[in-house]
Amino acid sequence: MILEGVNNLLIGCESTVSSIRYLLKKRERNINENHDKSSDQEKSNNILRKNPNLNICDFNRRICIFTTASLPWMTGTSVNPLLRAAYLSRGRPKYNITLALPWIQMEDQIKLFPSHSLFENQETQKKYVKQWLCSAELKKESEDINIVFYDGVYHEAFGSIFPVTDLTSLVNDSEADICILEEPEHLNWFKPEGAIWTNKFNYVIGIIHTNYIFYASQEIGGIIKKEVVRMVSAWMARAHCHRVIKLSGALQTYASEKEVVCNVHGVRSEFLEIGSSNKFDSLR
Repeated sequence: MILEGVNNLLIGCESTVSSIRYLLKKRERNINENHDKSSDQEKSNNILRKNPNLNICDFNRRICIFTTASLPWMTGTSVNPLLRAAYLSRGRPKYNITLALPWIQMEDQIKLFPSHSLFENQETQKKYVKQWLCSAELKKESEDINIVFYDGVYHEAFGSIFPVTDLTSLVNDSEADICILEEPEHLNWFKPEGAIWTNKFNYVIGIIHTNYIFYASQEIGGIIKKEVVRMVSAWMARAHCHRVIKLSGALQTYASEKEVVCNVHGVRSEFLEIGSSNKFDSLR
C-alpha cells in the first residue's frame, strides 16, 4: 500500500523532499499549460457530454453520496454527509438520494463506537442512523433516503476506515447519475479494482474535509510523508472527480482548474434562531 510503504522510507532525506516539491510544481505547471491549450478540445470531448445538466437541484436527478465514516462514530465525515443526504432528499422522489456508509466488523466497532451502540448486522445500524435523524427533527428525510453499506476496515495507524470492496458496484448503471465523494482522496488511496468513478457517473463531486498533510507532518519522517500524501491526494482527487470542493482555503491544491472553496455544510436554521434569541444576553 502506498501510504503504509512511506513508513519504510529513509527518514531524514531532506533532499528527497525538495525533489518531490519540484516535481509537484512542474506537474501542476504542465497541467495548467495543457489545460489552456486544449480548452476547445476538452469542450467537445468532455466526459460530461453524456448529461450536460449539472444542476443537482433538479429533483429528477439521482444522487449517491459515499462517505468514510458512520454513526455512532461522531466525526465530521459521518454527521455532515448524513445531514447533506437528508436535506438533498427534500422535494425529491423517495430513495432518489442514496447514502453509502462503511460497515465494519465487531472488533473494529469496539474501537470506535460506544459500548452500548454495537451492531450485529447492518439493518440494526441503519435503524440507529435513521433514529438519529428523527431525533434531529428530520423524520421524513430519514424515511426518504436510501442507506446502503460497503465493507470497510479500521486502520489504527491512520485512525480511519478504508473500503475493501468496489464502491461503484453498489449502484446500478441505470441509476448512476450524480455522485458525491466525501473525502475522495481517502476513499481512493487503497481503491479496490472496479469502475472509474467518472466513467460510472455523469457527474462526480469530491468534497475535501481533512488536512491530511498536517497529520502526516506530525509523524516520524513527516517531512517526507507529507509530500507523498500531498502528491497522492492530488492524484486521487484529480483522477476521480469532475469538481473538487474544499471546505477551507488552508487545504492543499488538488486540481486548480476544477476546485473551489465553499462551505457546503451550511448552518441549521435552529442554530441561528438560538443565537438570535440570546443576542442580547452577553450585554446584560
